[in-house]
Amino acid sequence: MALALLPHQDIPAGFDWLVTNSPADIRRIFDPFIAYYRRQWLIRETPARYSVYNEKHRSNNYSEASNRRNKLRFGIHPSIWTFTEKLRDLQAVTHLELLSLFRGEPVIREPRSQTLKRDEDINNAWILYEQNILNIQSFLAYASFFLKPAYQEEEQNLNNMDIVTDEEEDVLEVGGVILQPPEYYYAMEVFHEIDVVFE
Repeated sequence: MALALLPHQDIPAGFDWLVTNSPADIRRIFDPFIAYYRRQWLIRETPARYSVYNEKHRSNNYSEASNRRNKLRFGIHPSIWTFTEKLRDLQAVTHLELLSLFRGEPVIREPRSQTLKRDEDINNAWILYEQNILNIQSFLAYASFFLKPAYQEEEQNLNNMDIVTDEEEDVLEVGGVILQPPEYYYAMEVFHEIDVVFE
């Protein structure tokens, strides 16, 4: 996920570094994904298309939210009469929001403090990267630290994978590949996270 935060010209090097420095057993599990990513996102869709380096809006959340609101307002395939009525209602709401804006009142909720903190962290990482204080590897390690809440949600999806554990022998098998105990991976640079404190 952090690769898209890099400048587009550095994304292939970042991807190659991640693949090269990943343990062989984990790389075997992800071989199909690695081949797909290389083919689809480094060759067909070049990194220039998805790099969000120095971008304020790094996702399509605004358009997704707009589509969701329109679906709630208008329904799916409304008749022309229903659509016209809902459009009139929307115009009235928009008029009230405009009047509120003229009075200096907010019409949307403030971003959560967690979102503001993550945005600040990303901007700080970009500054450090531009000043060559962070290289690609340390940038990715820093990004893994402040993107952790996003990928912790994905850990819930692991229940759908073919994972076998043997508590007595401390063995974890994923998709037919036996992984090493967690301690084996701790010293590997690809699993490091760093935190940078700004004053």
